[in-house]
Amino acid sequence: MLYITLYDEKTFSNEIVGECSIFADQLKTDCDQKIAHTLLHDTKKVGEVFLISNYLAPPADEKEEKKVEAEPQ
Repeated sequence: MLYITLYDEKTFSNEIVGECSIFADQLKTDCDQKIAHTLLHDTKKVGEVFLISNYLAPPADEKEEKKVEAEPQ
């Protein structure tokens, strides 16, 4: 999970402006997509953050593939 916390840079109190949580599955897209995620503060919508992600699947394990091919059916 990706946690985003937005602070007000003009204050020294570390005042939180908004927060959001993004599940990794939401970032798994096969093409570049600009996806909006809602920033909340005290359960109120205060804005949106836009992320562009591109998911690349991990390469298949060649040893496992050969093992499966070698097993009789």
